[in-house]
Amino acid sequence: MASTRPRAQWSTRLYFGEFAECREHAEQCIAVYDARKHHAQTFRFGGHDPCVCGHGVAAISLCVLGYPDQAVAQLEDGLSLAHELHHPETLVNILEEAVNVHLLRREFDVAKERGAMALEVMREHGFSGTSATAALVDGWTAAAAGQVEEGIASIREGFAARRSAGQAVVDYRELGYYIDLLARSDQADEGMTVLANTVAASSERGMTYWDAELHRLKGVLLLSLSNGSDAEAEACFKQAIEIARGQSAKFFELRAVTDLGRLWQGQGKRSEARDLLAPVYGWFTEGFDTTDLKDAEALLDDLT
Repeated sequence: MASTRPRAQWSTRLYFGEFAECREHAEQCIAVYDARKHHAQTFRFGGHDPCVCGHGVAAISLCVLGYPDQAVAQLEDGLSLAHELHHPETLVNILEEAVNVHLLRREFDVAKERGAMALEVMREHGFSGTSATAALVDGWTAAAAGQVEEGIASIREGFAARRSAGQAVVDYRELGYYIDLLARSDQADEGMTVLANTVAASSERGMTYWDAELHRLKGVLLLSLSNGSDAEAEACFKQAIEIARGQSAKFFELRAVTDLGRLWQGQGKRSEARDLLAPVYGWFTEGFDTTDLKDAEALLDDLT
């Protein structure tokens, strides 16, 4: 039973935005895991292997905490173990977490590949929910190819299929990615509606793990609206930074300071923007091939 105690903790820690604690509990499970003893828990708790699940949630936490390359390494370890165990539900679980990590890293091509793999396993073994998964995979695939409008339409179909199947709660991570696509397709009005509903649901349930991103995205959307203001957007970016710092979410903090720095740059506040962004970017020791760190580096070069 040793691996169930941290397993019971990490979901709560994750959804409350306690990413460092989530990582700690997941790594405790990984450290004590013995497939001969603990794989049997698959059939008692959650329906998938606890250690593979630990790798998945550790990967999400690592990426948010600012270690995106270590996150991918955790995923690969989890995928290797899932293949060794020959347990379809476990393999789908880690593939779905892989989709989330690669979407977070803005690697749509890899996300669509992992999503397609999950869908293949689901169809092979007759899992429910394949229509929703297929629509979501098609959505990320279209977005990866630059067909954002088509991607958005498919993602809407996926969410609708989930609701029809009685799955009323949608992962706030997925909603965050969806809102990001809406912002990039000049559908700011719909983006604001989806965001307002998402923030309200997050607050009601106390599931604050994506709040920094949601506030940042509100700032991005406000800058896209004709009736939005720089002051309102700045307040959103600052709130996102405050939340991210409180959660040790360096990846989210980097995104928020980059957006605020870009806003300040446009206002002629170049030195303030540089002083804000430079120490956050300088904190990172990995992930320099990700879109977010490349964007931050490019902005710093412009501000120098």
